[in-house]
Amino acid sequence: MVEHDSLRDALKDLYKLMEGINFIRYVSYPVFQTYKNYIEK
Repeated sequence: MVEHDSLRDALKDLYKLMEGINFIRYVSYPVFQTYKNYIEK
């Protein structure tokens, strides 16, 4: 079952990537909002 293991590893990597993207969005969203408010003044 090598295919199964590699698939599970790929899914784990994908999950880590999505987690990272969510973290970046969570951190950058307030910054983005502040920037948006600043340029719309």
